[in-house]
Amino acid sequence: MNRIIFFLIGLLLIGVTAYQRQLFYNLEYLCFAIAFAGVVIFFYSFLYGFVKVKYILLGLILIEAVFWGYLKLMIYKQRNSFFLKEYYANFITFRHRSLIQFDKNLSSYDPELFYTLKPNTKGIFENFEFKTTVETSSMGTRDDKSSLDNPKIVTIGDSFTMGWGVEKEDMVSTILEAKTGHKVLNLGVSSYGTYREHQILKRADRDSLKLIILQYNETDIEENYSKLKAEEKGESTKTQLKESDYNNEVAFNPLNSKYFPLKGIHSILVYFIDSLKQKIAKKPTQEVQKSNFDFTSGEDNLKYFDIIINRMQKEFNVPIIIYYIGNYQNIEDVFENRYQGNNSIYYVPVNKKLDSKDRFIIDEHTNKIGQAKTAGLILEKIHSENLLK
Repeated sequence: MNRIIFFLIGLLLIGVTAYQRQLFYNLEYLCFAIAFAGVVIFFYSFLYGFVKVKYILLGLILIEAVFWGYLKLMIYKQRNSFFLKEYYANFITFRHRSLIQFDKNLSSYDPELFYTLKPNTKGIFENFEFKTTVETSSMGTRDDKSSLDNPKIVTIGDSFTMGWGVEKEDMVSTILEAKTGHKVLNLGVSSYGTYREHQILKRADRDSLKLIILQYNETDIEENYSKLKAEEKGESTKTQLKESDYNNEVAFNPLNSKYFPLKGIHSILVYFIDSLKQKIAKKPTQEVQKSNFDFTSGEDNLKYFDIIINRMQKEFNVPIIIYYIGNYQNIEDVFENRYQGNNSIYYVPVNKKLDSKDRFIIDEHTNKIGQAKTAGLILEKIHSENLLK
């Protein structure tokens, strides 16, 4: 009977800390303590009466050390393919990663865009594979004050453009500035879709603008679709999320990103709970909902993107370079075919040129090698089309 009670208590504590994290906003250490206790009690329920608690703890510590040691070893050896990589990638992405847009030291609420980077600040942004210094301008973007004044080139996009995981000198925008000799303003912000990228570009000084460089990812489609539909209905396209919603995300960020003792084992147990739930329900844990678009479809991505990019071209009347970085090569193929031969919108096939060494081992973002390769491909297009004449 005691075993069942301990088992249920352990399972309850693990479940609460995995699926009800909103209960612990601004109480991350309480959440971590409960999660740790849940793991210990769960295993104690199986070993109750056979093994002393101190030996259970020692065994769990050893398992935890192997969990993290193996991952660190694979990253140290730069292994792009290894046993359980998919599991580790899922864990790091969804349960052990800080999002810069919800880092209280590096971001701030914006009533139109939901968030920007925190204006005029300097701080450290780090995750499992990197630790970087981030400096921002008064616009809340990752660039310096001088770049705000009459830039000739502006780069817009999401975290890839922002320079996720790399230092400023290794960003695409910095490399392009050094190679072209023209001032380049980086307006990339993590998780922005094309619609918000257009909005933040409107805030910039464009008097000397000669070229726009836009990076696309399949995650943009949801924002692009929802904002364009709001326009059709005559509704406001400003964010409907309040500052309290932003503050909730900020409070959740450390719950997700910080380490707590036995977090690796906790994640393994949550994985098995998810698998069990899926088998019991006989359907995926996340049900596929009917949608007006398929984010893996090149045609669907192009449909909404094309409206915004043509709007931008007419409004700013300068050449636009487009490139895609993502998980679906068919999207790049569709985009490349659409803009081939266009004399004002130019496509650069970056995604197909990137390989495993151009990205972090676990994180899907481009590392400094990938950023340099991206900048080189863009530079080739600038020169071949004489876009800065």
